[in-house]
Amino acid sequence: MDTLVLGGSRFVGLHLVQLLHSHGHKVTVLNRGLSRTELPAGVHRLKADRHSPAEMTAALEGKRYDTVFDISGYTPADIEAVLTPLADGIGHYVFCSSTAVYAPSELGPVREDFPLFRAPSARPYARDKVACEDLLMDAHARGRLSVTVVRPPYVYGPHNTLPQREFAYFARLIRGRILIIPDRGLRHWHSVHVEDLAELFAAVPGRSQALGQAYTACADAAITANGYV
Repeated sequence: MDTLVLGGSRFVGLHLVQLLHSHGHKVTVLNRGLSRTELPAGVHRLKADRHSPAEMTAALEGKRYDTVFDISGYTPADIEAVLTPLADGIGHYVFCSSTAVYAPSELGPVREDFPLFRAPSARPYARDKVACEDLLMDAHARGRLSVTVVRPPYVYGPHNTLPQREFAYFARLIRGRILIIPDRGLRHWHSVHVEDLAELFAAVPGRSQALGQAYTACADAAITANGYV
């Protein structure tokens, strides 16, 4: 399988690139080239900024990929920056969204058919991810593109680049400091390990039942904040 990973140099994207390469797939990564990352031998690198149409056109125009894994798309403009130069050169577009797209609910667990967070009170991150999903699913409905959306919650594991996650926990534990946990540690949350998430992404291509679908990427069971720590 000839794959393009948008991102690919950090955390989720890096684990996905390593996994796809280990499975024998041809892997190309596209990013700004700002993160110094050692990728597996044979992985092809493209350097472009998604906010520069000229750079994206130069990097992607005329190319074709069986699967595009979009790990670094946050706004509809980010999506269009890929769709425009690749045109018909995408076999399957797999988009990394977020469980932040779900509207607040008094019920749990929140499932894929729950309403999305379209209220004016939605934070820009959630609002933009919803808009990305809408754009892609509309393209799928019109027969322009084959799409699957994956919605992970908190992602944890090696190479996490968010300092407020594991890094902050371990830094405090090593120093013997108190861990700050909201709601007496009784709030439940879902999480997913980065390697499990990479496995899910890699399992999507070639599955016709996944086309036009959105999947929450987490285990059935939730855990309290105390239990997680």
